[in-house]
Amino acid sequence: MAFLTIGKIVNVRGLKGEVKLQSLTDFASLRYRKGNTVYLEFEGKMIPLIVHMHKPASHLDYVQFEGYSTVESVTPWMNCYVYAEKEAISLKKGQYFFSDLVDCSIVNAQTLVVEGRVGKVETYNGKNLLRMIREGKPDVLIPFISPFIEDVDLVNKTIRVVFIEGMV
Repeated sequence: MAFLTIGKIVNVRGLKGEVKLQSLTDFASLRYRKGNTVYLEFEGKMIPLIVHMHKPASHLDYVQFEGYSTVESVTPWMNCYVYAEKEAISLKKGQYFFSDLVDCSIVNAQTLVVEGRVGKVETYNGKNLLRMIREGKPDVLIPFISPFIEDVDLVNKTIRVVFIEGMV
């Protein structure tokens, strides 16, 4: 079973077992929907938890899990990560898991030359950027939007990019 990190428990809230989550997903309201199963990595094990309640806040999400209704039952989970099953998440056409894009070769769409590889996907001001790592050269940030991304081939782990003057 493959998992995607969707949050990190940073604190508890109140006395009824609510946790404060730093959300690491763009779809918190979907991931923490009442009745959904998420997984907590605790003491080297993946513990399935059923979401009982979710309240979004400015920079955090408040979540309570079924069967955990006291502050004492959730306090040991501080700094633990919460995951979702990758197979349980469906994406629309043109959407990708960031983890699937990492290590893809970045190919120049005009010359078909490999320019580098994706080191990680970063988000700035709500925009996704590919951090292209190159041998002996500085990294380059590539906007992950259609004018620059010509094709994503996850089977062959390649991304064809249209580079503009001064980009590399």
